[in-house]
Amino acid sequence: MEEKEIDKILNPKRKLIILLVIYLSIAFVFIGLVFLARFRNKEEAVNISEVVLSDGQNAGKCVKVEIDTLPILLTPISKKETQFYYITDVNNRGYVVNLSNETFKNISGTINTETGKFETIYQLEGILNNMDDEIKKFVLSNVEKVFEESELNSENFSEHLGTFYIKENSVSRRMITLYTCSALFGVFFLILALGYLLPGILKANKRLKNQELMEELRTELQNLTDTPYKKQHVYLTRNYIVFGVQAMKYDEIAWGYIEEEKKYEMTVGKNLIVYDQDDKKYMIASVAGNKNNILDDILADISSRNANIKIGCLEENTESFEK
Repeated sequence: MEEKEIDKILNPKRKLIILLVIYLSIAFVFIGLVFLARFRNKEEAVNISEVVLSDGQNAGKCVKVEIDTLPILLTPISKKETQFYYITDVNNRGYVVNLSNETFKNISGTINTETGKFETIYQLEGILNNMDDEIKKFVLSNVEKVFEESELNSENFSEHLGTFYIKENSVSRRMITLYTCSALFGVFFLILALGYLLPGILKANKRLKNQELMEELRTELQNLTDTPYKKQHVYLTRNYIVFGVQAMKYDEIAWGYIEEEKKYEMTVGKNLIVYDQDDKKYMIASVAGNKNNILDDILADISSRNANIKIGCLEENTESFEK
């Protein structure tokens, strides 16, 4: 085997560190997006139930309004996640708001049936948006729900309801799904980085410190000419099995078998497992799907170099090893 390839096998630390940095970066990006969306700095909301906004450009301003009565639906019920409502605040000032169905459902459950008002004052927070002609038409077509027919029209609309409406600060189901997926992806890469790559780096570092072992492995790999399990990152030298960032002598192996990975009662992969004389478990190689020919070959090769290895998950092997 060439020296360059031997160096990659015996010193995978650099590659693992690069992968660790990449995986951690991906994890922090995905998780960071969720935290950014959740905890990003927001403009302090102006309570327009207490403060009257001055004339000027108010679109985009964050506001809150205090209400104690149930909003009145202004538009025909649709399948959208939000609807337009008319509300009056605690000072009896009227506003048009765009509320999520979830919010309306939640606040509806707090109504006192005797008084017709909420048990406690509800603070609705949202963003001011300019009232366009389409929304005005919706409101005017449903004025009988709120005003007497002669009281509100297109000419005095702004006097009664102003020139803006309040869009509730809410997260849509679609965005919740995206945030959830982002968080799960982040956690997945974080687990890979800290649960797999970091231990691998520590093991590789420990092996590098053992100069005697490194020299012995290097010599045996230099004399190795047949590498049938290279794709599985398994190398069988004269005295050692080298796999991943680990190496162990054949006479240290006490038991070997092939373990199935199942999902919904279906085999999705198989692993070659061995135990050493101290009952420590190692995964030598794995394959996806239901095929395990290559794992059988590796296990047969290992057992041919140590006749004392117990092979397979036979009942007598399991009981003997447990004792």
